[in-house]
Amino acid sequence: ALKVQIVGGFDRKLTAWLRRHGSHV
Repeated sequence: ALKVQIVGGFDRKLTAWLRRHGSHV
């Protein structure tokens, strides 16, 4: 469960960062 939480948090941060920059890779 810990791994999922870490991955989920990272994905969320990554999405937020991408949204902040407003650029799609």
